Amino acid sequence: MGDKLAINIVTQNVMRSNIVNSEIKEYFAQSSSPDILLVQEPFCMNNSIVFNMQNSVIKCDRGPSEAPIIILNRSLNISKIPKFSNKFCTTIAISTSSMSVIISNFYIRPGRFNTSHTEFIENILTQYSAHPVILCGDFNSRNKAFYDHSNNANGHKLLSILLSQSLTLHNNRSYTCFPRAGGK
Repeated sequence: MGDKLAINIVTQNVMRSNIVNSEIKEYFAQSSSPDILLVQEPFCMNNSIVFNMQNSVIKCDRGPSEAPIIILNRSLNISKIPKFSNKFCTTIAISTSSMSVIISNFYIRPGRFNTSHTEFIENILTQYSAHPVILCGDFNSRNKAFYDHSNNANGHKLLSILLSQSLTLHNNRSYTCFPRAGGK
């Protein structure tokens, strides 16, 4: 019988806010924390990601990272994939005795989804075609196909990748974008 891998993953855009960062830590202190926290736009001080020094933060080696991965469950066998880790994406492999699962955490700025992002995603999918791959994060992509109430250019580009690569969107039909006060 093969390995059964159950991993609790949470993704959250912190919006570079110390308040949001603190709220996440407080929430996890009061409930069961996930195994892995995928962060976009992390809160930083002196160019260092501020979360909890007891946790392992995986990010690109050079410059600031807009999409780090925080490992809360140290019993997982995780390694960073440097080839697919940069300012806008961090990619890891979670290994078991029989398989590896690839997780890529993205932050793509509003209106900035371009050909290099598309090629980057396609390269991950090609390189790891024999493995389960999870692409997640904040793509700033709005599309009615994602159960959003509007569309934008990033959303059209992401939808094109989903369709051309035969990817599955995992969503419980809830909005993936929560507008700021007064916005849409």
